[in-house]
Amino acid sequence: SMVGDIFSIGSNAFADFANSCSLVDNKTLALKDLDFHFIATNGGPSENNPRNPKNSLVRHKFLEIFVRLAEDKFLKKKLVATILEAVQKIFEDHLLPEMKKFDSGWWRTERYWVEECDVVYKVFMPVVQNVYKRYSGMKTKPGQKKFMCIDELYKLCNDAAIIDDVFYDRNANVCFNLAMTTYVDEINSDRIFQMTFVEYLEALARIAEDWSPPGVGTENLTIEERKNQDLYIKLEALVVRLMSTVCDSSIKDNYTVPTKSIFDPDFEETYVVKKRRLSKVQVDEMNQQMLENLAKGADTKLMNRSVSNYEPE
Repeated sequence: SMVGDIFSIGSNAFADFANSCSLVDNKTLALKDLDFHFIATNGGPSENNPRNPKNSLVRHKFLEIFVRLAEDKFLKKKLVATILEAVQKIFEDHLLPEMKKFDSGWWRTERYWVEECDVVYKVFMPVVQNVYKRYSGMKTKPGQKKFMCIDELYKLCNDAAIIDDVFYDRNANVCFNLAMTTYVDEINSDRIFQMTFVEYLEALARIAEDWSPPGVGTENLTIEERKNQDLYIKLEALVVRLMSTVCDSSIKDNYTVPTKSIFDPDFEETYVVKKRRLSKVQVDEMNQQMLENLAKGADTKLMNRSVSNYEPE
């Protein structure tokens, strides 16, 4: 949940999590003990820090409360000999089985960090850069490098008509949070609210995963079929949606929205076709960019379509 811009966990959400981990058994730990430790954890010198909201657990508090609960549940009941054993036991017996369901590392390595997603971004880089430029800078101070804030990501989802009966505004908040790099000090720095371009790329992929739009050129899929698509198919469809809805005239006036996927074996036309004729110098520049992309590992068959149909004036 969120308190303003701060991602944190309220008492009700934490109670639900504790129940899912079977922490409360009314023998070694009662519900009143859970409430007591939640209040105790929220005290301390950082209580008035705006980045550390009252009555909610930010990340360091989330870790602290488990140490408190482990001591109460295991050490004080003489089930273990040391606080270290108590913390190990609460994680191994109760927390890790539930926490593993939210493992972002698996999603990155198995779904996101794959060649096909890389190809989508390389082919569509002008589009994603254009969107980031348009939806960043709202809270950037003079002289500071532009970044995207949570309000801008939410506005992007709204403007692109992504918020619907499958993808809710809360999903956008979660995608923002999961895409952000973890920082040691979240109490004295605003960096956790400032999304860089690389973090924005991951946020787009997470939005695509949750929203699950039908692949480019695909129609009449059920919700289950949409969810079961490969991430790169969803990501391509999301970028095409952004291209047609929120990009400015520099994209819309110069590129045609594709109707087929680059992963379609019958694909023959240029994927992103410029509407105007190009000078020889421009064609040469595009060919050079294509070669540079190939050197970075993009698929030859896909990238060859970038400029093959252009004729210089």
